Amino acid sequence: MIKIIILLITPYLLFALYNPYKELATSEKINILVNYFLNQELRTKLDKKPIKDKIDNDGPINPTKYERYFNYIQRLKAINEERIIQQQNIDDKYAGEVGYYNGKLKNLQKFYNDKENILPILQHSFNKAFKLIYGKPKIKNLNYSKKENKIYATIWVDDIYGFSKWDERNIEIIVPPTMRKQFLDQYRTAKVNIEFNYVNNIVTLKDIIIKFDQKQYKGNFTQKQKYKIKLNIKIDDDIFKPIKINMEKK
Repeated sequence: MIKIIILLITPYLLFALYNPYKELATSEKINILVNYFLNQELRTKLDKKPIKDKIDNDGPINPTKYERYFNYIQRLKAINEERIIQQQNIDDKYAGEVGYYNGKLKNLQKFYNDKENILPILQHSFNKAFKLIYGKPKIKNLNYSKKENKIYATIWVDDIYGFSKWDERNIEIIVPPTMRKQFLDQYRTAKVNIEFNYVNNIVTLKDIIIKFDQKQYKGNFTQKQKYKIKLNIKIDDDIFKPIKINMEKK
């Protein structure tokens, strides 16, 4: 188990120790990582490619020790004919599986070409990139205003690698009155994600989603945010590339 964990975190540790993109602007780092995570997750949405069967025994057909030549030729002919039929059945089966796979692939490509459908994956990818570039977002300095009947807090980032600086920001957290005391007492167990808007290839901050006690609460920035990054999404060409049977070796 320990070995598996080490293998999983090694790429990030290496990235931290030696950052090949150190001189890049933050926006370029975000673009590289968001596209990487986006394509990585898209690949998990695909079905496994069909695997073409093979003839059970396609080795050389040799005569047996006491087999007559005529009998051997007849047996050889029968086996070859059987192999031809078997190969045709394999080819037909594979063609059907490829057709079905390519059809699903085409529908999946069409599905993710719709902005509304790819946005959740993009959001998830952006959050992963955000944590790697800036650090892990957290909340602190919670304050309940009795006068306004609102909870205020500061969202900050627990720096991991120090690639780019993130300035603290103030937010208002929307929590139902029945959960207010528990949230104020135990908020340190909450997980924080930053939601963003993505319009015309521009990323801007939207709000905060706070996961606490198996529920989600919204956090709104108390001031207008100037954070803006141009994000160019590029889906890898091979992800939705259909299988071409005529390129398969028989």
